[in-house]
Amino acid sequence: MTRVGTNPNKKQRRDWRPARVSGLMVTHLPNTKGYHEGRLAVIETAIRSMVMNAGQPLELFIWDNASCGAGVKLLRGLQAEGLITGLMLCSQNAGAALAKYWLTRMAPGEIVAYSDDDVYYYPGWLRPQLELLEGFPRVGAVTGAPLRSMFDWGISSVLAFGQRPDARISRGRFIPEQWERDFARSVGRDPETHLRERAASQDIVLEYAGLRAYGTAHHMQFVAWRDVIAQFEPDEPALMGSQRAMDERIDNQGYLRLATTERLTRHIGNVLDAEIAGLPIGAAA
Repeated sequence: MTRVGTNPNKKQRRDWRPARVSGLMVTHLPNTKGYHEGRLAVIETAIRSMVMNAGQPLELFIWDNASCGAGVKLLRGLQAEGLITGLMLCSQNAGAALAKYWLTRMAPGEIVAYSDDDVYYYPGWLRPQLELLEGFPRVGAVTGAPLRSMFDWGISSVLAFGQRPDARISRGRFIPEQWERDFARSVGRDPETHLRERAASQDIVLEYAGLRAYGTAHHMQFVAWRDVIAQFEPDEPALMGSQRAMDERIDNQGYLRLATTERLTRHIGNVLDAEIAGLPIGAAA
């Protein structure tokens, strides 16, 4: 006898339908020492704020790149809590870029909201990004963390779009300096040195159909149409290399890279400081 009874799942009804937006995150915690000593709290804050501050349905799918036992325990606990819908535990480190690409292609939602594992999300972060994604034509990516340095590359499509008769483009200093200081600290740079180096930089703002956006995006966090962003496979083997190449390929294919004019997300870094630890999670927008 090769079979006993009938599989009871055959007659079960499948009630789950994927949410329109799939949250995606790549995690990696090789150990909890040195550089990674405080990252367990950072990863938990990224996950909780992304899901609980979205303000609308969002299902989170995580690709974990060979994290240590403490990292896996955290992820499994958050999945049991209902914050993670799908969890891929990879025994090898595929690298951030490749893992992001594979995760995007597996996402069930028509829209993906990608995040590195060290990003804080303010309450109501998702809706304004969707408004830009759906309101502008041919959008490649929308971020909620506008940064002045991101205007240095991948903006040719934005500049071309700004010449349309139904669009308006402006240049100036619009991004608050405090946002730049916060980012500099999160990546271990001296904020005042960072500001001096950016003294001559200008921001670019696009206006179209009653919407206003910065003409750039950040690959650490973005919202995109799944079928658009899944076209751009990374071509570099480095685990932690620059991801400018993907930004530039999106731009070269004629897609806009945009950012909200309000700060909806921000980079944490490898330590959860008192300020970010005190920001709301699960609060109304």
